[in-house]
Amino acid sequence: MFYIVLFLTAGFLVGYKLNLSDKIIKINGRIQTISLFALIFVMGMGIGSDKEVLKSIPAIGAKALVYSAFAVFFSVLAVYLFSFIIERKKGE
Repeated sequence: MFYIVLFLTAGFLVGYKLNLSDKIIKINGRIQTISLFALIFVMGMGIGSDKEVLKSIPAIGAKALVYSAFAVFFSVLAVYLFSFIIERKKGE
Protein backbone atom coordinates (compact mmCIF):
# COMPACT_ATOMS: atom_id res chain seq x y z
CA MET A 1 0.00 0.00 0.00
CA PHE A 2 2.90 2.29 0.79
CA TYR A 3 4.25 1.98 -2.76
CA ILE A 4 0.88 2.86 -4.25
CA VAL A 5 0.65 6.07 -2.22
CA LEU A 6 4.29 6.85 -2.96
CA PHE A 7 3.87 6.52 -6.73
CA LEU A 8 0.58 8.43 -6.68
CA THR A 9 2.21 11.27 -4.75
CA ALA A 10 5.24 11.30 -7.06
CA GLY A 11 2.99 11.46 -10.12
CA PHE A 12 0.96 14.25 -8.57
CA LEU A 13 4.08 16.27 -7.82
CA VAL A 14 5.47 15.78 -11.34
CA GLY A 15 2.17 16.86 -12.86
CA TYR A 16 1.85 19.81 -10.49
CA LYS A 17 5.42 21.13 -10.67
CA LEU A 18 6.25 20.56 -14.34
CA ASN A 19 4.56 22.45 -17.11
CA LEU A 20 3.50 19.49 -19.24
CA SER A 21 2.77 20.11 -22.89
CA ASP A 22 -0.49 19.10 -24.51
CA LYS A 23 1.36 16.39 -26.45
CA ILE A 24 2.65 14.78 -23.25
CA ILE A 25 -0.79 14.99 -21.64
CA LYS A 26 -2.31 13.30 -24.71
CA ILE A 27 0.32 10.52 -24.62
CA ASN A 28 -0.29 10.12 -20.89
CA GLY A 29 -4.00 9.65 -21.56
CA ARG A 30 -3.27 6.89 -24.07
CA ILE A 31 -0.90 5.17 -21.65
CA GLN A 32 -3.57 5.31 -18.94
CA THR A 33 -6.16 3.79 -21.27
CA ILE A 34 -3.86 0.96 -22.37
CA SER A 35 -2.85 0.31 -18.76
CA LEU A 36 -6.47 0.19 -17.66
CA PHE A 37 -7.32 -2.35 -20.36
CA ALA A 38 -4.30 -4.45 -19.35
CA LEU A 39 -5.38 -4.32 -15.70
CA ILE A 40 -8.93 -5.37 -16.55
CA PHE A 41 -7.59 -8.21 -18.71
CA VAL A 42 -5.28 -9.50 -15.96
CA MET A 43 -8.09 -9.27 -13.38
CA GLY A 44 -10.30 -11.27 -15.74
CA MET A 45 -7.60 -13.91 -16.02
CA GLY A 46 -7.41 -14.13 -12.23
CA ILE A 47 -11.18 -14.44 -11.89
CA GLY A 48 -11.38 -16.99 -14.70
CA SER A 49 -8.74 -19.20 -13.11
CA ASP A 50 -10.40 -19.21 -9.66
CA LYS A 51 -12.94 -22.05 -9.57
CA GLU A 52 -14.62 -20.80 -6.38
CA VAL A 53 -15.36 -17.43 -7.95
CA LEU A 54 -16.76 -19.12 -11.05
CA LYS A 55 -19.13 -21.16 -8.88
CA SER A 56 -20.26 -17.98 -7.08
CA ILE A 57 -21.00 -15.92 -10.21
CA PRO A 58 -24.80 -16.49 -10.16
CA ALA A 59 -25.06 -15.32 -6.54
CA ILE A 60 -22.70 -12.41 -7.14
CA GLY A 61 -24.66 -11.41 -10.25
CA ALA A 62 -27.97 -11.50 -8.39
CA LYS A 63 -26.60 -9.29 -5.61
CA ALA A 64 -25.11 -6.89 -8.14
CA LEU A 65 -28.45 -6.66 -9.95
CA VAL A 66 -30.30 -5.87 -6.71
CA TYR A 67 -27.72 -3.28 -5.59
CA SER A 68 -27.66 -1.54 -8.96
CA ALA A 69 -31.47 -1.52 -9.19
CA PHE A 70 -31.72 0.10 -5.76
CA ALA A 71 -29.00 2.62 -6.65
CA VAL A 72 -30.76 3.64 -9.86
CA PHE A 73 -34.19 3.79 -8.20
CA PHE A 74 -33.07 5.97 -5.29
CA SER A 75 -30.94 8.19 -7.56
CA VAL A 76 -33.92 8.88 -9.81
CA LEU A 77 -36.11 9.45 -6.74
CA ALA A 78 -33.60 11.92 -5.28
CA VAL A 79 -33.35 13.86 -8.56
CA TYR A 80 -37.13 13.96 -8.84
CA LEU A 81 -37.55 15.22 -5.27
CA PHE A 82 -34.82 17.84 -5.56
CA SER A 83 -36.12 19.10 -8.90
CA PHE A 84 -39.63 19.28 -7.44
CA ILE A 85 -38.34 21.30 -4.46
CA ILE A 86 -36.29 23.64 -6.69
CA GLU A 87 -39.20 24.23 -9.07
CA ARG A 88 -41.50 24.89 -6.13
CA LYS A 89 -39.08 27.49 -4.69
CA LYS A 90 -38.80 29.20 -8.09
CA GLY A 91 -42.57 29.66 -8.17
CA GLU A 92 -42.68 31.46 -4.82
